[in-house]
Amino acid sequence: MAILKAPQDQASLDQLKAQLLQQINSNPDVRRAAITGAVQQLSVRQKFVGRKYRELLDGCSAQNAIELPDETVLMLTLSAARLRDAAAFDRWSQELKRRYPTAEMEKWLKELRAPAP
Repeated sequence: MAILKAPQDQASLDQLKAQLLQQINSNPDVRRAAITGAVQQLSVRQKFVGRKYRELLDGCSAQNAIELPDETVLMLTLSAARLRDAAAFDRWSQELKRRYPTAEMEKWLKELRAPAP
């Protein structure tokens, strides 16, 4: 399954959603992949909201950062910042900077890394 970049306009987004739903309904492999992805993302969210930061970082340590959704990379970066885990913060924040190469992102990550007053 190819990685899809979401279109910017609503009509194209609706069309993409319809195509995806059609694929999920007609193709068991796509259906399994969608369910697996949803379950994995739910697990990441539950660990983050439950403040199980170490468990979240350890659970994703062997994964390729490029393959993870933006939301997961963000939660991993925030978890690493919370735990003051410099190595994990560097890894995940570098991936955020790669995806969002803006001065605003650079500034936010620098502030996030700074020790709390």
